Amino acid sequence: MFDYNTMRYIHLDFHTPGFVNVGDKFDPVAFGETLEKAKVNAIAVFALCHHGYAYYPSKVAVPHHGLQTDLLGGMTEELKKRGIQCIIYFSQNVNEAFSEAHPESVAVNSDGSPVDSQILLSGNELYWRWLCPNRGDWIDSYFLPLIKETLANYYTDGIFIDMAGFLPGSCYCDSCRAKMKKAGLDINDPDQHSDFMAKTNQEIARKLRVLLDGVRPGLRLLDGCFCRLEDAPLAKGVLSEFYLETLPVQVGWFLFPFLSRYFRNIDLPVMGMTGRFLNNWGDFGTVKTAHQLKVEVATHMAAGLPSGVGDHMHFNGQLDDAVYKIIGEAFSFLEERQLYCVGGKPITEVIVPLPKKLSTHAAIMAKGIQHAFDPMTAVTGLTKMLTELHFQWDVSNEKMDFPECGAVVLNHDTCELETVEKLERFVESGGLLVACHEGLKAKTAEATRKLQAMLGIKSVRMLEDPGVYYELKDSCLKKDMPDMPVYTHTRCYKMELEADVKTLAELALAPCVRSRENFYGHFHGAPDKVAGVAAGLRRRGKGHIVVIGPSLFFSYMKTGNAHHITLIRNILEKYFPAGKRRIKTSAPGIVELALSRKNENLVLQAVPFVASRRHVESFEVLNDIVPVHGVTVSVKAPFKVSKVFDPVSKKYLKFTEKGGWIKFRLPALKEHFVGLIQR
Repeated sequence: MFDYNTMRYIHLDFHTPGFVNVGDKFDPVAFGETLEKAKVNAIAVFALCHHGYAYYPSKVAVPHHGLQTDLLGGMTEELKKRGIQCIIYFSQNVNEAFSEAHPESVAVNSDGSPVDSQILLSGNELYWRWLCPNRGDWIDSYFLPLIKETLANYYTDGIFIDMAGFLPGSCYCDSCRAKMKKAGLDINDPDQHSDFMAKTNQEIARKLRVLLDGVRPGLRLLDGCFCRLEDAPLAKGVLSEFYLETLPVQVGWFLFPFLSRYFRNIDLPVMGMTGRFLNNWGDFGTVKTAHQLKVEVATHMAAGLPSGVGDHMHFNGQLDDAVYKIIGEAFSFLEERQLYCVGGKPITEVIVPLPKKLSTHAAIMAKGIQHAFDPMTAVTGLTKMLTELHFQWDVSNEKMDFPECGAVVLNHDTCELETVEKLERFVESGGLLVACHEGLKAKTAEATRKLQAMLGIKSVRMLEDPGVYYELKDSCLKKDMPDMPVYTHTRCYKMELEADVKTLAELALAPCVRSRENFYGHFHGAPDKVAGVAAGLRRRGKGHIVVIGPSLFFSYMKTGNAHHITLIRNILEKYFPAGKRRIKTSAPGIVELALSRKNENLVLQAVPFVASRRHVESFEVLNDIVPVHGVTVSVKAPFKVSKVFDPVSKKYLKFTEKGGWIKFRLPALKEHFVGLIQR
C-alpha cells in the first residue's frame, strides 16, 4: 500500500500546441532513470492537456497532430516496471480543441461573451477558453468515455482532474440560468452562483469515483472541485486526497500555511505542491535553486505534509537533467526527514475558526474582477503574524473544540451561532479571545448579537477614513512600541463599548478624509481628534477578551509594519493563559518553528527563511544560504525527557530541565532542522 507520508510527487504538465512535433526524443528508460535518481516515487503523466490533445492514439479525443510515439503508453509502462506511482492527468473544463469544435459548449460571461481570459495575480493573461459542464452532454458523451478508454488501455494508480472549476463571474449560459431558476437560485447572487457551479463540478467528481471503483476500487482521484473551505468535508468518499497547489510566486508564502492547517483536519491525506519554476507554471528556462526548493518543501513538512513539485516537459519528450538534479537534491533532503516530520499530531496553542466562503481558487481572477484575492489578505496577514511570533496554531473545523488551546483569534465574520456559544464557554473557562475588525461580527444577525454581547460591544460602524491611528494607553502593552500614535493604512470599525471594557488603545483620526476637494499634504493627515477606542479589554469569567477595531492583520500583510505585530505579541504575552504555552524561543521571525507529536516523541522542526533584496515588482528568491545562529528553544514536555536527538546529523543536543520545560540550543540553521524530544 502506498505511504502518503513519504510521497515525493512530480506534477508533470504537458500543455503543447498542435504546431510542434511531440515526443520525437522520448526514451522510456531515460525517463524512468531520471525520476529514480531524483528520488521521485509518484508522478502525474498526461493523457489530455489544456490544448485539448491526447498523447496516445485515442479514439475519443483528438490525438496531438505532431505525436511521434505513444507517449502515455511509454511513460506508464516504464513507471509500472519501476514501481513508481502513476497518476494519469486530464484537463476537464479547459480544452481548446473541443472548444474550437464545439463553441456551443463554451462558458459565457454575463454579457454573453465567451469565457476566454483569466488574469493571474502577477498580471499575466491566459487565453484558455473554459467549457461549461451544463452546456450540452459533453461530460457524458466525451469526457467520461475518454477516461474509460484510458483506464482500459493503460496502467495507472489513479487520475488527476485539472481545471475542474470555474472562473469567478461565470457561467451565464441558458442551461445554467434554467437549472438555477428551477432550483430556486438567483444567478445574480454571487454566493448562490458560486455554490451552483461548485456543485456542478462536484457531481462530475462523484461520477468519476463510481467509474474508478468500477475499474479497480481504491484508485486515487485528485480533483480540485472541493477546494472551497466549506466544501472540503464533502470530498470524503469521493477524492482520495487533497493537493494544495500554492506556488509562492502565485499566491505568496502565507496561503499554504493557512490552507494546510485547515485541510489536514478533514480526515483525508493532504499534499503540498509547489513548482520548480522561478515564475509561474510553464516558465521554461528557469529552475529554482536547490536551497529555495528545499525551503519550500520544508514548509510542507513543517505543516506535517508530504510534497509535490510541478514541472513541464519539453515537447520533444525529454526531462531536463539539470532540473531533476535540483529536484533530486530537494527530494533526497525530504527522504531523510519525512519519516519524522510528516503525519504527526500538531501541538496547538492558538485556534483560528474556519472562515467560510473563502476559496483557494482566489489565486486566479477573471478579467474585470478587481483583486479577487483580497478576501484572503487578512487571513494570510494573521498567518504571517502567528508564524513569526512562533505560536503553534491551527484552523478549526466543526468538530474541533477550543479548550485544547490557549487563545482563539477571530478576523472574519463567518462564525456560526454554535461557534459563538463555544467561544463563550472557552473564555469563561480561562481562554483568551482576540476579535479584530471583521471578527467583531458573525455570520448571521442573531450570531452577531450574541457575539457582540459577549465582546462588550454595543454597536460598530465602518469609518470612512482609509486609515486611522491607535495610541496605547495601557503601559503593559508598550514594550518595544513607539510612544506615538501609529497609523494603520487600513479601515477601522468604530466601536461603542460597554462600561466594563477597559481601553487599551485610543482611536485617533486625521482632520479630514482625503479627497481631491479636501486633502492634507501628500497622503493622510496627521492625527487630530480622539474618536473612541481602538482596542479594549474585557474580563469574562476566568478569561480575557480583546477587541480591536482596525484591521491590523490585513495592514501587516500589506505594509509589514513592525508595530502591529509587536502590539499583537504584547497582547498574547500578557493575556495568554500561562498553563497553555507549549513552546518559547529566542528565534527571530524569519525562522518558522513547528511542534508535533509522532511515535511517542515530540518533534521540533525549524525552517529558516532568508531572502535576497528584491525590486518592488519582483518576488523573493532564496539564492544564498545564510546560517541563523544562537537560537534557543524551550518546550513544555508532557513526559520525562531523556534525550534530544537530531536524526539527520545523528547528534544529541544538550538540554536543561526546569519545571517541566526543557531548553536547548539549535545548531546553526543553514536549512531545515528536525529534533526528536524523546522519553
